[in-house]
Parts: sequence; structure tokens; C-alpha cells
Amino acid sequence: MQRSRLIVVLALMLIGGSAFRGLLGAQSTTPKAKLPDRPGDATYTPTKLEWAALELQASYGNTNYTSESPVTIQWVALGDGNTLLCILQYTPDVPAGVVKLNREGQQYAFDKYKAARGWSWLRLQFDEHILSGKSR
Repeated sequence: MQRSRLIVVLALMLIGGSAFRGLLGAQSTTPKAKLPDRPGDATYTPTKLEWAALELQASYGNTNYTSESPVTIQWVALGDGNTLLCILQYTPDVPAGVVKLNREGQQYAFDKYKAARGWSWLRLQFDEHILSGKSR
């Protein structure tokens, strides 16, 4: 009696499982409504260089210029396919030591990023701009 009950339960589980998978399969083949053709919806796959610029900017970039953080830092992918540009911007009253510390910090972050991914092809170029005016 116990054995026949176990067989019935297993049979129901198998039948139920295949019926459930059938429902899921039916859903996935149903066509979705077509979205309007808008430029922002176009599929785009970033390059490794673009991803590197994005990740470094998100992790180490600084776009807010304040007296506490007087050096702005932007990471940009150059058009050669293997170079990132790190742009440092600061006013003339920012001490050279602060600029040097920021540059060295960005170089260190870049080196760690490059090593972690094994991307020996990746290069870094710095560009520094002295802005007019004083720090806020």
C-alpha cells in the first residue's frame, strides 16, 4: 500500500513538472509587443576600453570640484583602441603636492585594474589642465 502511494506521488510530480515546463515554454514563444524604434533603445555592446573608462570613472573619478576636493578627475577612452586618458583639472592655488598625490593615486588604481584583468594591452595617458580662478 505504501509503495503504490509513493509511485502515485512520484507520477504526479513528474506529470506536474512537465506540465509546468510546458507552460513556461509556451510563455517564452509568445511574441512580445514591438517597442517603438527609438535611438536610445538600440542595442550597443561597449568595447573593453569603454568599459574600463566607465569602471574607473565610477570608482575613482571625481567631477565635483570643491575646496575639500580641488582636483577633478575624468576617465575617457581614446580612439586608438588601447589607451585611457585620465584628465586632471585644478586651479592655480592647488598645491603641486596635492596634484601629484592625485596623479599617483590614479596611476595606482589604473595599474591594479589592468593587472586584475590581465590586460597588458591597456595604456594610460594623463592630461592636466590648470583652470582659471580659485578653489571654492
